[in-house]
Amino acid sequence: MEFKSAIICWIMAITYGVVALVLSRMHRPFPFLTGVIIPAEMITDVRAYNRANGKMWVIFSVIHVVVGVLALFNSALGFVLLGLLFVPGLIVMFSFHKRIFNRFKTPGSKSFY
Repeated sequence: MEFKSAIICWIMAITYGVVALVLSRMHRPFPFLTGVIIPAEMITDVRAYNRANGKMWVIFSVIHVVVGVLALFNSALGFVLLGLLFVPGLIVMFSFHKRIFNRFKTPGSKSFY
């Protein structure tokens, strides 16, 4: 039973790590989970914007790895922490993405948030 929650965490960590890798190499601004396409003209430095978002996804991936390790020792704790990563974790990621977007948006462009 302990392995199930750990494996779920690690699969998600690998997925988020791949997203971070692809994201940091993109040449156009990456839309977050909203699906809204951000024109490159709205971002001052697209590469830096994508790298900052990639770092955010790497941090989220590392947190999943840590939760997976904790789940090996206590399955119930693993499932509770995994549940906390879903909704509250995505809300935190959304707020970080908003901060990243506002840092790199061109002056005078309208915000999506």
